[in-house]
Amino acid sequence: MIGVVWARPMATLYEYFVKDGAKNLTMHQTVPLTDKATSSKHGEITARLHLDFDANAKYVSFYIPDMLGVECPEAIVLNEVATILKWPESHVKVKAGLLGHEYDARELVFTGQIYVYSERPVPTELRERMNVEARAAGHRLTFRSVEYMSDRNKREKPRAFISHDSRDKKAIAEPLAVQMHKIMCPVWYDQFALKVGDSLRESIENGLKECPK
Repeated sequence: MIGVVWARPMATLYEYFVKDGAKNLTMHQTVPLTDKATSSKHGEITARLHLDFDANAKYVSFYIPDMLGVECPEAIVLNEVATILKWPESHVKVKAGLLGHEYDARELVFTGQIYVYSERPVPTELRERMNVEARAAGHRLTFRSVEYMSDRNKREKPRAFISHDSRDKKAIAEPLAVQMHKIMCPVWYDQFALKVGDSLRESIENGLKECPK
């Protein structure tokens, strides 16, 4: 069922991470962050390589959850950029083409743009230091955290509520949520909107109560 919902739960930073790069073809992979001394795992970071065949360009984005015991995971994952840029060579070969013109992802030019979505804001001093190091390497960092999420939430209100069978989540519901966002129609979708501890049933009932159709 799809209906209009005017009262909304707050969209999450992960939701914006997924949606912001949805217009391009992407390759993604989770990167485990471990303590080298103890080999204990702190958590996983999601890395994405965005492929824009129209602009002959590619760029990188990271989603970093709040990790206890790690002062600045952003500085650690930036060391992965060189490896990520080689994914079209070391992983699945990606090509796109139309009317006899074929484009190879290995030939796309890296713009130097790196987006970092962090659930825990990066301290100003560390952010400035990372920006200096990035510029020296020809990279441009854009940090997005709770302030970015809050500002987006103030300006965007979900206009549609998506209820779905769990078996249809990846094949139908999530692609629909992303496509609707691309045509400027924000939606309430459980994978994006729900946070740990939220009641799925209560959230759905609250949304449906506000649905005029």
